[in-house]
Amino acid sequence: HRERVVYMILMCLLILSQDAPFNETLQQIKLDSVTWYRERFLHDISLGSLVVVLLIRTIQLNLNHKFRDTYLHLNCLATLANMSMHYSDLHPYAAHRLVKLLEMITKKHTRLVHKCRQRVIRARTLSSLQRSVAVSFNNSSGSSGGFSSPPLDSPLATSVRGEGESVVWDKQLAELMQSRRDSLAPTSPPPTPAPHKTWLSNTSETLDQNNAAALEVDVQISESFLRIVLEIINSCLTNALRKNPQLSYALLQERNIFIGLRSNPQLAPLVANIETILGHFEGMLSRSGVTEWTTDVILEVIEQGSKTVKTQQYPLQFAYEEEQEPEQFFTPFVWRLVCKQIT
Repeated sequence: HRERVVYMILMCLLILSQDAPFNETLQQIKLDSVTWYRERFLHDISLGSLVVVLLIRTIQLNLNHKFRDTYLHLNCLATLANMSMHYSDLHPYAAHRLVKLLEMITKKHTRLVHKCRQRVIRARTLSSLQRSVAVSFNNSSGSSGGFSSPPLDSPLATSVRGEGESVVWDKQLAELMQSRRDSLAPTSPPPTPAPHKTWLSNTSETLDQNNAAALEVDVQISESFLRIVLEIINSCLTNALRKNPQLSYALLQERNIFIGLRSNPQLAPLVANIETILGHFEGMLSRSGVTEWTTDVILEVIEQGSKTVKTQQYPLQFAYEEEQEPEQFFTPFVWRLVCKQIT
C-alpha cells in the first residue's frame, strides 16, 4: 500500500511538472522553515527547492535499498528534468544534493563498467584455459572431442569496447528494463553432456550468461540515468544560469566529477558544455585578483560572470505515458481508499 501511495504521488508530480505555470509557482512560494525534514534544518527555502531535495532523497534511498526500483528512478528524474528550466534561486542544499546525486550515479556506473570488464577478462581467461585443457586431453587420448566455450566476441565484450549502440530515453529504456527482467528469469537446464566433453556444466554457463546479460543492461540503464542528470544540469545552466548561482558554485566545488565522463562518447557533449561554463567562471575567479576567498566573494564573481556567458537554450521535457491496462494498478488503490473511508 505504501509503495502504491509513493507511485501515485510521483505520477501526480510528473503530470503537474509538465505545466510551466505550476513550476514557476513552486519557485515563488517561500517557506520560512521545514521542521519535519530530519536530514537537515531547512530555512528560507522555496517550495521548488524543497521538491528537488525530496525527489533526490527518494532516489538516494532507492539506490541504497535492496529493492532498487528502476521506474521510481525514472519518474523522479523526469520530474526534476521538467522543473529544471524553471529553477530559480535554488537553495544551496538543493544544489549540493543535485551535484551529489550526479556523483553517486557516476560512481555506480563506474563500478558496473568495471565489473563488466572484469567479467570479460575472466571469460577470455576461462576460454583460453578450456582450449588448453582440450588440447591436452586430445593429445593424451587421441580423441577429436572439444570443449564448448563462450565466444570471445560476445555482446558483453562489444559493449565494453564501446561499439554497441546507445540506449537512452523512454521506450528504449523500458525495453532495457524488460530485457533485464527476462535475463534474470529462471531457465530450464539443458541436458547434461558427456563427462569427457565438458569441463564446466552447461547449467553454470547458462547462469553466468544470464548474469552477464543482466549486468550489461544495468550498465546501459545507469548510463541512461547519468545522461538524464547531466541533461538536468545542462538545462538549468543554459536556461536559468543567472537565477541559480548556488548550482554553479556547487559544480565548481566538485568539478573533478566530470574528468572520468569526458571519454564517454554519449556523455561527452553534455560534459563539454558544463565544463565550458565552469571554465568561464574559473577564468573570472583567477583574474579577479582576490586574495581571500569566501563563499560570498565567489558567489559575487559567479553572479557577475553569468551576465557575460552566452548560452543556447536547452529544452528538456518528459511526458507521462499511461501503460497498458493501468486499471490493474489504479483500481485496487482506489478501492482500498474507498473501503478505508466507509469502514
